[in-house]
Amino acid sequence: MGCGLLLCLPLIADGFLQLLTPYESTNFKRVLTGVPFGFGLGILLCSMFAARADAFYGAGQVLLPGEARFTLTSKGRQEAE
Repeated sequence: MGCGLLLCLPLIADGFLQLLTPYESTNFKRVLTGVPFGFGLGILLCSMFAARADAFYGAGQVLLPGEARFTLTSKGRQEAE
């Protein structure tokens, strides 16, 4: 995960430099900062979504934002709605 963050830093630094100063990067610099950012973002997303099957007995134990959980609805409830 640290490697992913490290690869994202050049694009973030270049963006803030353009925001705070009159500096404007060239297309070549955008490619040089964008390619590592793409790899870094991929590494970050893969590490965030990597499943640890041994940590959970079922999908219902995974906590989501708002204390939601992965659960299957019963057929009776689906047909009633």
